[in-house]
Amino acid sequence: MEAHTGLTGECFANVLFGAGPEDFRAYVLAYVHVLSPLRWLGLLDETRHGKPNPTEKLFTKTALWSRVIQAESDKVLPDITRH
Repeated sequence: MEAHTGLTGECFANVLFGAGPEDFRAYVLAYVHVLSPLRWLGLLDETRHGKPNPTEKLFTKTALWSRVIQAESDKVLPDITRH
């Protein structure tokens, strides 16, 4: 549900593990074992922000998400505006 409008890896680690902003290990676990595989499957999109190196990664659901995953919570969410 959190990835509907976008969430950072740190926010996801907080939701999943209750990790704080300084808990780098929880972030890495969430990124490697959950977020990256969902991205590889085409269910999440990753947008990187920051220069010169990306300092923040934003994850959002793709159109494939609603076709593959039928979550009850997705029925109450508004449509996403795509640019």
